[in-house]
Amino acid sequence: RAPMELVQDGESIIINGGTTTFAMVEFMAERTLDVLTNSIPIVTALQTTRNRVLIPAGTVHPEQNIELCPYESDGIEHFWGQKLFTGCYGLNRFGMMEADPVIVRAHEKLLKRSDELIVLAHSRKLRQRSPLIVARLDCIGTLITDDGATEEELDVFRAAGVKVITVAVSAEQLAQPSSAGAR
Repeated sequence: RAPMELVQDGESIIINGGTTTFAMVEFMAERTLDVLTNSIPIVTALQTTRNRVLIPAGTVHPEQNIELCPYESDGIEHFWGQKLFTGCYGLNRFGMMEADPVIVRAHEKLLKRSDELIVLAHSRKLRQRSPLIVARLDCIGTLITDDGATEEELDVFRAAGVKVITVAVSAEQLAQPSSAGAR
């Protein structure tokens, strides 16, 4: 719900594939947006809404459930999004990280086509590391995380100029193992 509060009807947005960003779909049914996504599940879920959904041309990568073109020229280069919503593998003072080079490539292409990067990251992601940095902190406009993050962890992002939004979640939701590996 929190990411959709940052969006006005009529805007163009980009939603990167992942289980974390997929949770946004539930709050998009009554919206009217232009949406670019590389996520097969998001495309499927938005088919019956008023949103106009665009997908890049490429190959479906079943392991990540995303569609990605190996070439520079695809549908992404013709789209501009006011906001890019994405999950991540990890996030810390070095920036947003991913563990899979395929996902890194998807991020790189989408980052070039948006004005503002909004990262949706479970508080566990603030403690998870990877050697592949996708975006430095100064590239991130907003971080949306849960109230399981400590003030010390969040202060790193605030000091870098990142707007931080924390969302209250139940102890049960925080303990769910399925969200630990969610992008």
